[in-house]
Amino acid sequence: MKWHFFKTLREKQSIVKKLKNGDVIPFLKYVLYRFGLSPLFHLNRRWYRMRVFYSPFAFWLWTHEDREKDEEIFFESYLKAGDTVVDCGAHIGTLTITASKIVGGKGKVFSYEAHPRTFSYLKRNTEDNNCKNVSAHNLAIGDKERVVNFSDYYASDLNSIEDDGKFSVEMKTLDGLLKDVETIDLLKLDIEGSELPALLGAVETIKKTKAIYFESAQRSFT
Repeated sequence: MKWHFFKTLREKQSIVKKLKNGDVIPFLKYVLYRFGLSPLFHLNRRWYRMRVFYSPFAFWLWTHEDREKDEEIFFESYLKAGDTVVDCGAHIGTLTITASKIVGGKGKVFSYEAHPRTFSYLKRNTEDNNCKNVSAHNLAIGDKERVVNFSDYYASDLNSIEDDGKFSVEMKTLDGLLKDVETIDLLKLDIEGSELPALLGAVETIKKTKAIYFESAQRSFT
């Protein structure tokens, strides 16, 4: 089987463009990333410092540390100390950690990530950032309690529930998981097409939620 140095065409185009502009640092970082050495290094953002695990999103953050992220800006503008946050589709933990730092010791963050390997990155990142107010769980969120199959794409932020998925993952409902939580200040949903089932399993949760933050596309409204 032929091995290609660049994992995707998009990564190749991005790195080659920077090389042509005389910027060799992204290429050197990519070499470390492709050979599994990037976790020895950290990326730094305003609210967190995390290892560069083998995830395209982590690599992007590593090479764009000065780039603002709209989600982090929103969390900073909306959340306050003492708030309770639910992060569904937490991925490697950027928003979980951001929320953790903003809400502080009197606040709470419930974080859910279905992909087992990505969840291990989430756990390590929250531990490295001393996020003691975070409760992280390797679960899928949906409309009923059952076991589902989950994909294993290279672009880890695009993994989702699929019939022929590589991993078997336990699914839970937000109503079941959060029944003892009195108030939720922000519920974030970014679970690759499973947002509606998650909301169907959160009828009681929604009643005590002040705001819901979710990913959408223009085609969803046309």
